[in-house]
Amino acid sequence: LKSAVEADPKSREGWDDLGLAYQGAMQYDLAASAFQKQIEINPRHQDAYNNLGLAYHAQGKYDEAIKSYSKQIEIVRLHKYAHANLGNTYVEQHRYDEAVPELEKAVSLVPDDAYKQTQLGTAYLGSGQDAKAMAAFSKAVEISDKPGIWNSIAYELSLKKVHLDVARRYAESAVTSTETALRNVSLGQ
Repeated sequence: LKSAVEADPKSREGWDDLGLAYQGAMQYDLAASAFQKQIEINPRHQDAYNNLGLAYHAQGKYDEAIKSYSKQIEIVRLHKYAHANLGNTYVEQHRYDEAVPELEKAVSLVPDDAYKQTQLGTAYLGSGQDAKAMAAFSKAVEISDKPGIWNSIAYELSLKKVHLDVARRYAESAVTSTETALRNVSLGQ
């Protein structure tokens, strides 16, 4: 990809692809530089600001990540990843009231994503909206019966010390499901 952008420095997608490759290799400074170059070439690129936000986020540069995700949303109002990424960044910073509208938008754009539903539940929980949190968590479990989802919900509920009976059920379900899957693997099923 480096050769491709050297051969065509104004490549329509080259810098974004190079940035994604650097990101995959966890070379976030180089990824950010590539995404910035993509933005110089095409300031209205459909994903470059979102990708730049991910590179900043990985480096713990949350303010820069928030600016990048917000800029991506200016360019593509219904960007299905930028809203979720912005909301997740707010959740990580415990800025739950700001996270809620972004994650609500993300869930409306991709309603069958259990992870986004779980993050929305976490944001609701953090902002004191327990009933909405439990509804989002229930929706996440309807979408996916994977142990990781159950475990995430159990963790968030126990962290906030609310609905501990539900947290315990989800944790036990996650453990039981994992044990069953491991037993099936060891038996060759």
